[in-house]
Amino acid sequence: MTELVLDGRRNIYIRLSGFYYIYFFGVGALYPLLSVYFKDKGLTGSQLGLVMSIGPIVSIITQPIWGMLCDRYGIQKKVLMVTLLSAGAISLIFPIMNSFWLFFILTGILNIFQSAVVPITDNISMNFVQKYGGQYGDIRLWGSLGFAIAVWVAGILSDHLQADIIFYLYAISLFIASFLTRRMPNEHTTSFSVNVFKGIKNLLKVPSFSLFLLGTFLLFGTMNANNTYFGIFYQSIGGTKTGIGLAFLLAAGSEVPFMRWSGKLINKFGLLPVMIFAAFVTVARWFFYSLRPSVPWVIATTFVQGLSIGLFLATAVQFVKQKADEEVQVSAMSLYGSFGLGLGSFVSSMIGGWIYEQFGILNTYVYMAFASFLSVIVFLLIWGIEKKKKSIRE
Repeated sequence: MTELVLDGRRNIYIRLSGFYYIYFFGVGALYPLLSVYFKDKGLTGSQLGLVMSIGPIVSIITQPIWGMLCDRYGIQKKVLMVTLLSAGAISLIFPIMNSFWLFFILTGILNIFQSAVVPITDNISMNFVQKYGGQYGDIRLWGSLGFAIAVWVAGILSDHLQADIIFYLYAISLFIASFLTRRMPNEHTTSFSVNVFKGIKNLLKVPSFSLFLLGTFLLFGTMNANNTYFGIFYQSIGGTKTGIGLAFLLAAGSEVPFMRWSGKLINKFGLLPVMIFAAFVTVARWFFYSLRPSVPWVIATTFVQGLSIGLFLATAVQFVKQKADEEVQVSAMSLYGSFGLGLGSFVSSMIGGWIYEQFGILNTYVYMAFASFLSVIVFLLIWGIEKKKKSIRE
């Protein structure tokens, strides 16, 4: 590989890493403290569950649409820029609103645009590492770092300034990220003649991929529900808003080294064993929280997020990339996001909010542990299917 090619590869790596960092800085500034913000505005547990679940349910519909548009017309960067600017602008309306229904509607509109960002960016990143080499986790870890730092900063600022600061941090980050899209790698310009709907239909006929979507629904839904309810849980055991930021800083920060090591772990143990391990760790984490541990114990065990979310993110994207044909890869990424970030988060947020109101926040984590345990069973089934297919080929 020539020095010119190496320089080009390094520049693209820096651009993608910078994008992940600044985008997830905005996400980290907003979402972990959003449930606390709404709670302080007087929303009940059921109302909180509805508001926090409308975004995921909107994503179920919009993510596949964004994905199919990108696959059909090759406009990934254009869609990224428009959706980032739109989501950032909409977030600035929240501080002047004070009504459950307005919060509900605005959250839904915000997620129409935000839902496009991660599947498109993940696809661009995976195309890059497939073309030039390297590991997806080495790029994605910058998003975890940005998220971690943002929650800590936002927690401190919201404790000492107005809570509305989380929306301004989010908007500024997304505006910067939209500018950075101009320097991301160009999307493919080939016009595929394939019928995108047919390609997705064929993909869904693959048993291991359909089961993977079910497992993602069960596991990723609880991971995102934790972002919603952790602040309430942490305050219930005696923590502060600043402490919420610190806990998220340590937890999300722990994803960085494990994403860095994910490639070596996958090469040594295999993609699905690492994914199953990540799911099992998630079960243990939610069960531990349901036992009402003390604040020091929660802080001391934040590193397990790297073993769960960090490893799962790194393995899940690679699994989708392996199963999807080139012409439907953005759509496949969108389906993965739709079932995990969308449907899974919707169900977990709704059920979690209802359980929180009726039985308390600790029982919300009992539900999350049970749902995660079911995902372990699903991923074990996929592993069995893949091992059987491999033995037949051999």
